Amino acid sequence: MLAAVGELPHLPPTGQAFAMVELRSQAGTGSRADDTVLSVDYGTQPPTVSVGRSVQLEDLQLTGLRDESASAEVGRQFACPQCGAPVDVKLASSKSITCAACHSLIDLTQGIGAELRHAVQDEPVQPLIPLGSIGQLQGVPWQVVGFQHRMGNNPTEPDGQFGWQEYLLYHRQRGFIFLVDSNDGWSVVKPTTGAPHIGPGGRSASYLGKVYPFKDSYAAATRYVVGEFYWQVSRGQQTVNRDFADGRHLLNMAQSAAEVTWSVGSQIDSDAVAAAFKLDASKALLQRADATPFSFSAGSLKLGLIVLLVIVILLVLLFSRSSCDPALQDCASGGSGYRSSGGA
Repeated sequence: MLAAVGELPHLPPTGQAFAMVELRSQAGTGSRADDTVLSVDYGTQPPTVSVGRSVQLEDLQLTGLRDESASAEVGRQFACPQCGAPVDVKLASSKSITCAACHSLIDLTQGIGAELRHAVQDEPVQPLIPLGSIGQLQGVPWQVVGFQHRMGNNPTEPDGQFGWQEYLLYHRQRGFIFLVDSNDGWSVVKPTTGAPHIGPGGRSASYLGKVYPFKDSYAAATRYVVGEFYWQVSRGQQTVNRDFADGRHLLNMAQSAAEVTWSVGSQIDSDAVAAAFKLDASKALLQRADATPFSFSAGSLKLGLIVLLVIVILLVLLFSRSSCDPALQDCASGGSGYRSSGGA
């Protein structure tokens, strides 16, 4: 326990570590899930057991909170251990951050007062959505606080190397979600509450009553990082990933040497991403393989009507030629040589 504020059933001693275990129910049917949570607090003797349900912060209807997506307080500041430029930490939960001047990746887990470990990054990748941008997704404003470029390797595929980008989005009350940019399209995912269940032979996984068929497995590594992250990020960090998908609904497992994390979400159209972050001028850069030749945007709808009109005109011309009556006109004068099968 580091600090406490407000009304509490008992005053926990600060500076004292204790173990805590949290369990969540796997039950659920359809879109309705059993959100029961069981907590075991080993800070007391005997341990305290509590049961409840998971809620979002806004469900508590707390008052007096700021509405900003990111903290407006003056954050922690220190000099970059690589180049000496000032580095500002905006989020209290950040465990990794990059220097805006030299792009060094800095580990914050030992505290700012301690000797900071860092890694120099010499493969900069420019995010399509700038850090600090605010976009409207799921009805609330999200701020881009982090970006990482990752590479995957699937030796069973002819072209086994592929890359994708992940934007870390933050909202003061809802926490963190990810906006993922891959060749297959854009998607919005978030960490699961509780672990999904893997089916026999790993051919499917179920979460909150929904079954996701297996799609792919591959090794992945982090290549480039910018911004702040609530977990300790390191360049070259490796995971073994499994993707499960049911249509546009996605489920992913990432296993590292220390932990297994699950994410759940769904695909989102590139036009929706452009609209959310007001990037209409960059729509072409945001389009991915999931974009169809004719979408229902205003421009493509006009193009579709033009193509349809041309097809109708061609059909009318062909029909007029095929219905020529030799007794009334010279059917060969047109030079096409087309004849009708039955005559008029």
